[in-house]
Amino acid sequence: MNWSTHVNLWHAAAENLWRHRGKTVAAFVPLLVAVTMFSALSFVRDGMVLDALLSTDVMPDLTVQRMIGGRSERLSVSIGERVARMENVDRVAPRVWGYVPISFGGTVLTYTLMGIDVKTMPKPDALGLSIAQGRFLS
Repeated sequence: MNWSTHVNLWHAAAENLWRHRGKTVAAFVPLLVAVTMFSALSFVRDGMVLDALLSTDVMPDLTVQRMIGGRSERLSVSIGERVARMENVDRVAPRVWGYVPISFGGTVLTYTLMGIDVKTMPKPDALGLSIAQGRFLS
């Protein structure tokens, strides 16, 4: 096929789309919405899967906590020492956490604050979050 045949086909297609513009829009808009929703969900899903895979490398294999009435309660440090003496335990890193109320736009939001001993946690290089300059928080 030569060049003029392609131009004529494009011209005929554009003319038909313009002639039946109501049907064209009625078919195009739902397709556009469906493709947009699918691509947004796929983008979010892929991001969540990647974050989950990256975080499993630095997450603890086992978390020990005390539950009373469905809520976590304090654990004594001696339990961490007992766990550290168990067979095949490489490292015990005690963590501290709590709730912090934050006022935002007239509503009170609850933020969960977590802390960990800097000497027992993986360093930022191991986390893949190393900073360009400066030092790690102490």
